[in-house]
Amino acid sequence: MLDTRRIQSGSTNSFWTRFSGFTPNSKAGLPTEFKRLARHMCWVPNSDEWRKYREEAYTSEFEFWYGSDSTKLERWQQLCEEVGISPAPPSITKCRKALRGVHINLVDLVNCRRSGFGRPRRFQSYQQLRNYTLNRRTYPKEAAKKEGFIKELLRVLL
Repeated sequence: MLDTRRIQSGSTNSFWTRFSGFTPNSKAGLPTEFKRLARHMCWVPNSDEWRKYREEAYTSEFEFWYGSDSTKLERWQQLCEEVGISPAPPSITKCRKALRGVHINLVDLVNCRRSGFGRPRRFQSYQQLRNYTLNRRTYPKEAAKKEGFIKELLRVLL
């Protein structure tokens, strides 16, 4: 049961609106929107400032769509269903365990919410996810390591 109220209303995460002169596009993909903001703010790619704001943008965007209260069973079940685990398990512990077996790109997960279209691609193996992610869309490791929903989907890409 995807909560589409934010998508339908065109709501925008307040992270994007706090930069003077920057007009956010709530339908743009997360990496694209961050690159646009970084250019607007003249942040040098991979600088400390760029990394700091990238982590903040990604964390803020994930929390905007999924929340930060990982003590609510309904949120865990919603995430399970969104990544194709249906029916969703009846407890947080079982949801966490089920999510550990899912290979999903975290940026794609957020982008699906931003766009309101479809489900994120589910990879059959860690290797497929790794190949896709390293060449395209990595989520800031520091942000993903924080306790909560996203930690269960985090995969170390060696």
